[in-house]
Amino acid sequence: MKLMLVILSALLIALPLSFPGLYFLAWLAFIPILLVLRQTKSLKKSFFWGWLFGFFLYAGASYWLYFPINDFSGLPFPLVILLTLLLFGVAGITRGIWAVIFKLTSGSKGESLLALLTSWLVVEYLLMQIFPYFPFGSLALTQIDFNPFLQLAEIGGMYLIILLVLLLNALLFKTISRQKVGYIFLALLVVLGSNFAAGHQLDLLEERRAEVEETLDVGVLRTEIPQEDKWSTENIEANLLDVAQLSNEAYTEGAELVIMPETALTFDYPRNSYYRDMFHDELEQEGHIVVGSQAIDEEPEQSYNSVFLVDETKEITGRYNKRILVPGGEKVPFPALQEFFTGESWQSLAAGEENEILELPENISFQPLICSEILYAPREVAELVDHQFMINPSNEAWFGESNLQNQMWQSARLRAVETRMSVLKAGNKAFSGKVYPDGSYEKTEEAEVFAVSLLPEGREGTYYQQFGDYPVYLSLILLFIVIPVIKLLQNSPS
Repeated sequence: MKLMLVILSALLIALPLSFPGLYFLAWLAFIPILLVLRQTKSLKKSFFWGWLFGFFLYAGASYWLYFPINDFSGLPFPLVILLTLLLFGVAGITRGIWAVIFKLTSGSKGESLLALLTSWLVVEYLLMQIFPYFPFGSLALTQIDFNPFLQLAEIGGMYLIILLVLLLNALLFKTISRQKVGYIFLALLVVLGSNFAAGHQLDLLEERRAEVEETLDVGVLRTEIPQEDKWSTENIEANLLDVAQLSNEAYTEGAELVIMPETALTFDYPRNSYYRDMFHDELEQEGHIVVGSQAIDEEPEQSYNSVFLVDETKEITGRYNKRILVPGGEKVPFPALQEFFTGESWQSLAAGEENEILELPENISFQPLICSEILYAPREVAELVDHQFMINPSNEAWFGESNLQNQMWQSARLRAVETRMSVLKAGNKAFSGKVYPDGSYEKTEEAEVFAVSLLPEGREGTYYQQFGDYPVYLSLILLFIVIPVIKLLQNSPS
C-alpha cells in the first residue's frame, strides 16, 4: 500500500510535465507521500520512502536520459539500463533528505504546513546551488499552464510558484487528516487571491508595453534533424545548406537578426574555413546571425558548446560558451566506468566561465541561454534590465520524443514572466518560436519572423529581479532558526 502511494505522488507530479493542462494534479501530489511519512516512525524508513518517491519522480521527469546513454555511450543494453537507474537513484537521495528534514520539523502529527513549505523549498534550492546539473521535475514547471500562478513569477520567481503548490497540498492534506472542510475554503482563497494578483500584474505590464515603440524583426529557425544524422560527417554539407536556406527565407520576410538552433553547424565555425565559406556562399545574409557550433576556444584541448554573433561582413562580433552542462549529452556521467566497458575514452565538453552578452548596433543587446540553461533563472537576472530580450538556441534531438521538450518550453515561458522580457527559442527537434513577456507564445514550424519590443535600458526590474529568491531565504530562516527555537521552547520544562 505504501509503495502504491509513493508511486502515485511521483506520478501526479510527472504527468503535468508531459501534459501541461493537467497542472491541477500537482495540487494533490504530496497527499499520498505525506500519508506514508505520517505512518512512518523511524528516520531511516522515512529516508527510504522519500528516496523511493524521488526515484520514481525523476524516472517520470527524466526518463529521456535513457536515449543519449543508449544511442551514444557504446554501452551494452543491460548497462545502459543500470546506468540510467543509477542516475535516478542518485537524484532520488535529495528527496530522501527532504523526508528526513520534514519528519524532524513537522511535529508528532506529521502535518505541519510550515515544515512542508520550508523543507521542500530549502532542499530544492540547495540542490540547484550544490548540484545544478539535474533541474528536471520542478514543481514550478507543472504550473505554467495555470496563468494565475505563472504571472506571480514576476514577484517571486519559480520558488513562489512552488510555494503556492505546496500550500495547496498542505491545506488539502489537512482537510483529510483533520476532516475539516474549512481548509478547502482556504485553498480556494489561495487560488482566487493568486488570480486577483495576476490580473493586477498584467495590468501593470500592459501600461509598460504602451511605452515601448521600437521593435527588432528577428527570424527564428526550427529544424527536424535526427541526432544520428545531425552529427554524421557525411551530412555536414546537407545540414549547413538546410539552415542557410531557412535563414534566407527569414531574410526574405524582413529579418534583421536570425537565430539558429544550438550546434546548427556541426563543424568548428571559427576554425574550419572550408565549411564556413561554403555556408556563407549559400547564405544571402542581410543582417546579423546567431549561429551555434561546438568549437575550441583558447585551449586547444577544450571544446565548448558555443553560439556566435556574426555581422553582414562575416565578422564574429560576439561569442557565448554554455556555462551549465547537462548530464548525458555534454557532461559524461561516470566516464571511467564507460571507458572500462566500452574501451573508448569519453570526454565532457568544457563549461564557459563568464557570461557574455551579445550586442547589436544601436545599443541593442540580448542574453543567450543555450539549450538546458533555460531551465535556470539567469545568474545575472538583476542585470537584464540593461538588455532587450533573451534567446534560447537548443538541440533536443539528443533526448528522443519525451517530456523534455515540454519542460524546456515551459521554462522559457517562466523565464519570460520572471523578467518580463521576450524569449526567442530556436531549436532542433524542439518547440520553437517567441514567448512574450506575459508568458503567451507563438510557435514556428520552420522559419518565422517576430517583432521583438526593444525595452529601454536601465528600466526598473521586476520584483523578482530586485529581490531574487526571497521565498527561499525566508524558508531558510524559518527552517533552521524559527522552527528549532519553537520546538525547543515546547520541549523545555515550564
